[in-house]
Amino acid sequence: MNKYITSIVLVLLSMSGFAQYDEAIEDDFDLLTEEWLERSSDLSGYTGISSYCRSADFRKSVNDLIIEVHHYDSLILDKMNDPVASLSMDFKEQAKTYKDIFKLESEYSTKNFIQHMKETCEFRREIERDKKRLQGGVGTDSYDAQILVLETETQRYLKHIDKLVSKVDDHLHFLYLVE
Repeated sequence: MNKYITSIVLVLLSMSGFAQYDEAIEDDFDLLTEEWLERSSDLSGYTGISSYCRSADFRKSVNDLIIEVHHYDSLILDKMNDPVASLSMDFKEQAKTYKDIFKLESEYSTKNFIQHMKETCEFRREIERDKKRLQGGVGTDSYDAQILVLETETQRYLKHIDKLVSKVDDHLHFLYLVE
């Protein structure tokens, strides 16, 4: 009988540990989402792009942040696939969550992000190398137009990541609402 009671107590303690773990992931991902959206906003302008390209410290902080985002979405997937986890999520919400995390992990992986930013930095370097010629240019062949193209391409890319990170954050609130 004592073994039975001890087992029940251990199960209940582990379930409360899961609930605390869930809340920690949810709270951490909320903060991470806010931090990512701020950093993404910084990166979307020419000054932010230049900082990323020229400052190893800034580049490392951005790359570390995207790595952390991917770490947390992996934790979320692990939690969703855990057979003993008590999740309160309907099938449609679960499918949407899988889809959004998969897209974030595949199309906007850390490797893809770093590669995209490397290409962005190469484009920026070309603009700066041809600055004198471009400043005399007109229309799309001008310095300002090339900067606008660079900013627009970067903003589009970051907007996709922003949207997916925000969606995963929203899904997370549904995922862990266990009463």
